[in-house]
Amino acid sequence: MLYYQAVCHGEFGKTPPFTLFVTTDRSQDALVWNQGIQMWQYDPARVVRFTADYKNDDRYEAVDRVTAEKFARELAADGSSVSELPSEGWIEWFFRWKGDPPDHEDVSWNDDLHVRDLEKKAAQDDS
Repeated sequence: MLYYQAVCHGEFGKTPPFTLFVTTDRSQDALVWNQGIQMWQYDPARVVRFTADYKNDDRYEAVDRVTAEKFARELAADGSSVSELPSEGWIEWFFRWKGDPPDHEDVSWNDDLHVRDLEKKAAQDDS
């Protein structure tokens, strides 16, 4: 199961969105929106550091997937779609690779079609 934590610049709900954490209950994996470079990153250590600091307790809140999707759309500096929350299938797949998927030169891994194909193949293998 995936969990979403929306983070604001200051007090949650009273200040602008800052980042979004996506974690899972099966591992220590975490996906984070990096505001500085405007992209999603695999960074479990950042989530642990942030959530362990009591001074940040009022800055984040657990949200559901629908709320996380809306929150993510507000994160891109230029209002573009780069901050769109990836699909749950893609996030699970990315976590399996610990944020370092194969074939860095092949950008085709970075789309949902690849994830759907992998899931279809896995389902066929199970039958």
